[in-house]
Amino acid sequence: MKPVRLRALRGPNVYATLPVLRAEIAPGGERPVDGDVADRLLAALPGLAAHPDLASADGATVEARLRAGASAALVVGHVARELLHLAGAGVPFEAPRLRVPAGHAVVPFTDEAPARQALTEAAALVAAAETGEPDVEAAIEAVRRRVRRAALGPSTRALVDAAERRGIPWERLDDDSLVRLGNGRHARWLRAAVTSVTSALGTDLAQRKDLTKQALRRALVPVPYGIVAADEDEAVDALDDLRRPVVVKPLRGNHGRGVTVGVETAEHLREAFALAREHGCHVVVEEQLDGRDYRVLVVGGRVVAAAERCPCHVVGDGRRTIAELIDEANADPRRGVGHEAPLTRIATDATAEACLARQGLTLDAVPDAGATVRLSDAANLSTGGTSRDVTDELHPDVRVACERAARAVGLDVCGVDLITADVRRSLRAGREGIVEVNASPGLRMHLYPAEGRPRDVAGAIIDHLYPDGAPSRVPIVALTGTNGKTTTTRLVRHVLCKATGLQVGMTTTSGVWVGDTCIATGDTTGPASAGAVLADPTVDIAVLETARGGLLRRGLGYDLADVAVVTNVREDHLGQDGIETLDDVIAVKSIVAERVRDGGTLVVNADDEGAMRLLGRLDLSQRACRVALFATDAANPAVRRHLSDGGTAYTVRDGCIVETSWSGETDIVRVDRVPITLGGMADFQVENVLATVAACRALGVPSGAIADALRLFDAADNEGRFNVYRLGQGHVVVDYGHTADAFEAIGRLLRRWRPGVPSIGVVSAPGDRSDDLIRSAGAAAAGAFSTLVLCDDRDRRGRAIGETVALLREGATRARPDVPVEVEVDEAEALRSVLDRVRGGHVAVVFYESLPSLVAILVEAGAVPLAGTVAADSEPVRTRSVHVGRLSGDGVGPVEAPLPALVPRPAA
Repeated sequence: MKPVRLRALRGPNVYATLPVLRAEIAPGGERPVDGDVADRLLAALPGLAAHPDLASADGATVEARLRAGASAALVVGHVARELLHLAGAGVPFEAPRLRVPAGHAVVPFTDEAPARQALTEAAALVAAAETGEPDVEAAIEAVRRRVRRAALGPSTRALVDAAERRGIPWERLDDDSLVRLGNGRHARWLRAAVTSVTSALGTDLAQRKDLTKQALRRALVPVPYGIVAADEDEAVDALDDLRRPVVVKPLRGNHGRGVTVGVETAEHLREAFALAREHGCHVVVEEQLDGRDYRVLVVGGRVVAAAERCPCHVVGDGRRTIAELIDEANADPRRGVGHEAPLTRIATDATAEACLARQGLTLDAVPDAGATVRLSDAANLSTGGTSRDVTDELHPDVRVACERAARAVGLDVCGVDLITADVRRSLRAGREGIVEVNASPGLRMHLYPAEGRPRDVAGAIIDHLYPDGAPSRVPIVALTGTNGKTTTTRLVRHVLCKATGLQVGMTTTSGVWVGDTCIATGDTTGPASAGAVLADPTVDIAVLETARGGLLRRGLGYDLADVAVVTNVREDHLGQDGIETLDDVIAVKSIVAERVRDGGTLVVNADDEGAMRLLGRLDLSQRACRVALFATDAANPAVRRHLSDGGTAYTVRDGCIVETSWSGETDIVRVDRVPITLGGMADFQVENVLATVAACRALGVPSGAIADALRLFDAADNEGRFNVYRLGQGHVVVDYGHTADAFEAIGRLLRRWRPGVPSIGVVSAPGDRSDDLIRSAGAAAAGAFSTLVLCDDRDRRGRAIGETVALLREGATRARPDVPVEVEVDEAEALRSVLDRVRGGHVAVVFYESLPSLVAILVEAGAVPLAGTVAADSEPVRTRSVHVGRLSGDGVGPVEAPLPALVPRPAA
């Protein structure tokens, strides 16, 4: 038994707000565990007993479910969670919105690799418990090792924590420490203390210690004298020209590797040269300055922290050996391997033994009580050293020298290594000074000093990247629903482009757009497409169509939206991915509604029962976002209640789209002046326009600019959505829709637009819908069209040839026995079969699967595409004063602040 078909849902999802792993447990994941297995697991992992079984309607614990014969997959999921908890990477429990599919385990995580390891170990433990005692300790240690390897380093961890405190979104981009902060135009990158504005030339200069000293000397910053030696003899010769003792170190070194101090003899120098040569071809030999070792951190040109660095050492007690004292020091939980912890474990390697030898000691020696024994010449934390904060002790002249040093090499985040007897006074030229500058300086010594006050150096770096409250996010408009998502998404993008002049990134079912450029085609409504838009450094605003499939399979592609739009929620995709009822569909779509930032706006269709049920699921008392409703009828009861409670609504009154709130009523645009509404006859397009107006007003776009943009949006801007072609005496309409709701909506429009004209519906249905949904679609199509032409989708999604056609026919003839039904092989042949009737005056509606092939057929047949023909002359916007008060009897008054202006107006 093991996890297979693992899938990571890395954004908020139907199981948790945290990322989760979902995996099928095979073979045997659905079978119940017996009592003996339960006893062994609870004995080995007693913490399991306290787990709440959140999938249980009766609130049972996992222990109770185990005793009752829970499925192996459910148990594997809980064992994995317990392993992560015991390994130090546990996450809180959350009630899933959607039931976990049978035979599957779901494990929330903060780091994906440990969660994968925990799932593998958990499946093995449950399998082992069926025949004997599971080896829990080995499993915990395997997960713990993966947790250590996957964890961000202390510097990067501190930086992302500081970003989170400021509400800045972040994403880890690799298995190391590369992180993106913010999104769109406000994105920044960092890896530890290297940022996206760190100079590559400055970094290279800091790595060349000889060039660094030249740059500092030109800036009149005190530095030691020295030479770069290519061979041992050259290094030894330098002893005659330099004041002893000298320091020997690699030309391109870091973390104190290969550094030897206090070198006074040729013999010692040859040993030091060989050590430094292990880390590079060229070696620096320079005069050793007098004093203590300090690290000063300069961020954005100013000193933010300083620490005295103490070389790795132990203090004798007169009883234990040096090796035993090292073991005691390494038992400190603050010490870890490399850079994983605030302090680094002390290594008993050749460098330590050589350092001891120079003091006449070995690891077996027992030092006197109180005697300090050095284990390294370098004062780096990475070699086991410690630090003492001295930020408040720095003399102003020392601050100036360090800031000049950082500027001289061109580093925005710079670690300045300083040698001086006392940082409280000016540097003594020739005896004290700056010995190195460092790109990507470690932050641990400032975050976790052994003595003194910790400094928020991570916060200083984040403030450097986002100074004075600079924005880190671009506005995000997320749109979800069953019908109308793509058209509304395109409308919102169009209005924002025209009204603001800003660069808009958009994801839809037809592709990804950045500005006027399509960068990808296909159904791009998942988190990867959203991530591509939000990672683009040219994007000012993101408009993201967010569909069910991506939410279920990968999670949400962003953390919080400024505006979320729910167009409608209908019974669709039942029988897929664990969705069985309308409530399940609502549960999935509600993810988008829940992820609206404080101060943002949730836009909901008050005419749609499913959308309003979704709104009813939300605990609005715990939310700081606004709600805006839209409806085609101003008398909608939900709208009236919402207005009486001080909300904002968008409705149609006297043929005009109207914004109503506590402050009054404003006409936005006449419906018949918006081309895609076909003079107001297309009620589904009116809903899409209402949703667009509500979303754009929530972003602060002026109503006049919205009206002007809507008048310019026509069929050419809405490819594949109710595109009309004239052919002879008739018309062909190309549209995308496969649900009963879509067919009914088009039927209503045809009866208004072409009353009495014979209509032909070229209809297919996706094979992954349930039989009942396909039959319902057939019934709706029969009521919408005079004649039906049925065909299979090219991708039958697991169905046999003709199976969906048979179900469509069954639904159609059951609803309307007299409807003529024709069957064609595919949609291309179906279109060709109706062209002659269209020329004679019929109207045909083709619900396509492949748009380009159908357009090619229409062009070949001589069909002419029609754009909107509705007049687009401007009209004044009128504002009426109305009084909307609460129903509570507290009196009438303002209850909602004006709409925020998130989107700036473009420069004139």
